[in-house]
Amino acid sequence: PTRQGVVLAVVLVLMLIGSLNYGSNLGYMITFLLGGVWVTAILHTWRNLLGLRIQPLKPRPVFAGEDAQFPCRIENPGGLGRFGVRLADADDKRFDRADIPPQGAQNILIPIPAQQRGWLQLDMVSIHGLYPLGLFHAWSYARVEMKCLVYPQPAQAGEPPATDCYSPNESGQQGIG
Repeated sequence: PTRQGVVLAVVLVLMLIGSLNYGSNLGYMITFLLGGVWVTAILHTWRNLLGLRIQPLKPRPVFAGEDAQFPCRIENPGGLGRFGVRLADADDKRFDRADIPPQGAQNILIPIPAQQRGWLQLDMVSIHGLYPLGLFHAWSYARVEMKCLVYPQPAQAGEPPATDCYSPNESGQQGIG
């Protein structure tokens, strides 16, 4: 559960204790109604991610110091829309939120800082969801094999280096060298 889910659970326990203490039928009804919503939210949060497919796409090369953009396509083969779906990298940094229509797809970019030249590897991503009420957090891991080529950072533009056109020759006289 999220923080809100834990708070609702504590409130439901307090409401149940109050209903037991005072014998309030209306208190019982509201407590069990909200408790049923709380339990049902577990199923709906899990179902929001059920059956989604993550397809890695080819990333473009970048220069060192830039963010490498790893594109992933999330496909929804089912007949229900999926809402509030997020991808995260191995460091659990969450990225763009996507709403995926029934039997549709959505592209999400995962930016990773490219500090050194060479190959930048993205091995694992996770998919997250809080839909419908934000009371529970569902997630799943997916292994994707994606590499992005990181080129060396280009030199800064500036004045060309000054060179001497004339250099002394063996006899000590100036000549073109």
